[in-house]
Amino acid sequence: MFHRPDEDGATADDITKGNIAYPKDFYEKPQNYIDMSRIENKESFEALKSIKDNPNKEITIYRATTGESINDGDWITLSKEYAKIHNESNLKGKGKILELKVKADDIRFAGDDINEFEYFPKKNKK
Repeated sequence: MFHRPDEDGATADDITKGNIAYPKDFYEKPQNYIDMSRIENKESFEALKSIKDNPNKEITIYRATTGESINDGDWITLSKEYAKIHNESNLKGKGKILELKVKADDIRFAGDDINEFEYFPKKNKK
């Protein structure tokens, strides 16, 4: 894959900021940037709106995988529908959909698809 989120890129609480980001009017005019007729795009957009400007707000992330957990650096989505689509297309229906509640700023935007993010949890500092 050529696109990768960056640990210093846009966090999910505002995907118009950072190294890889959508334009500033994304939240007001999403239809200019994504196909709002697609269920997965609507789910991801609504999730993003619910955490806008609130980096500590919890949100559910999803991952289609054959594994047992969501790990640091894993690709994730904010849309359960997108995870289902990925399971069918990439895993031939043999995976499972994992869910995890995380903070908005633990998620980094890939920059090119509203449904694709990477999970970068903050490490507890002692």
